[in-house]
Amino acid sequence: MTFGIIPFRSFSVLLLFIASHAAIAQPAGRPGTGEKPRLWEIHTTQRYRTASDFRDRDGSLAWYENRVGITGTIFLPGPGLLRAGVDYAHTRFAFASDTRLGAAGSDPFRHVQEVRLSAQLLTPLSKMWNSQLFGAVISAFEPGAAPDDALSGVAGLGVVYRSSKRLSIGLGALLLRPLGNREITFVPIVLVDWQMTDRLVLRSRQDITLTYLLDARRRLSVAAVASFFGRKQFRLDERGMIPDGVADLKGFEVGGRVTWKPFPALTVHAEAEAALGQNLHLQNNAGEEVVDLDLQDALRLSLAVGYRF
Repeated sequence: MTFGIIPFRSFSVLLLFIASHAAIAQPAGRPGTGEKPRLWEIHTTQRYRTASDFRDRDGSLAWYENRVGITGTIFLPGPGLLRAGVDYAHTRFAFASDTRLGAAGSDPFRHVQEVRLSAQLLTPLSKMWNSQLFGAVISAFEPGAAPDDALSGVAGLGVVYRSSKRLSIGLGALLLRPLGNREITFVPIVLVDWQMTDRLVLRSRQDITLTYLLDARRRLSVAAVASFFGRKQFRLDERGMIPDGVADLKGFEVGGRVTWKPFPALTVHAEAEAALGQNLHLQNNAGEEVVDLDLQDALRLSLAVGYRF
């Protein structure tokens, strides 16, 4: 069973680490169909955010991301179901010509790479109770920065009670270590998965979704999506405008998603979301703020494809 996550507070901090992660492969085929279990998934996401003007100065910023990854599922006698994956992402940023922030008229950054390792362990405690242990380690950096100096991470534990076939709810806690901040942050969380009707489902994973299944075979669905955090945080070039600094681009998105499963192994997601409350924050290697700019609202478009085998 897959459970969503809704924190009591600092929902956006959690999403720093688990946002942009594609759906995990289902561990088994449907009973009575003869369908083979699919323990691996390969996935790719193309994401584009349209140009957004800065509120307090001339110029704008847009970005394009290409992400690929693979997730595997292993059955461990005793501990339970282990899911682990690795993702690689490349993001290209485009500043308008009059948005140069440096004395020499240069962009503060252009290309960013990210490597993400994630894992989740689901353990049955009884017929009605389950536990989740999950975590991720991320290295996000501009070329010229040291990947081992660009690490952030999260670890968490949750306990879930399945009150019925339609509703699961639980409590948990996260330990967070953001990039550029050595302090460990504690965040309590609530875990929810609620099938409200045969076709209407409320879940929260890396975003909160209210999904309506358009056909009985569950091949086509539409969803309202609220992503309280659409954040990119990464280490800057050691020889750049802000040597060895940290960039933090954050905000949240609200929009819609269409999901199509032409056959059980293949899933296609298309999303269109309004990017709201956008902010660009840059700090030097001493943790001092150098740039703090607000951006106008923009549109974020995504196309994701996953294949399970």
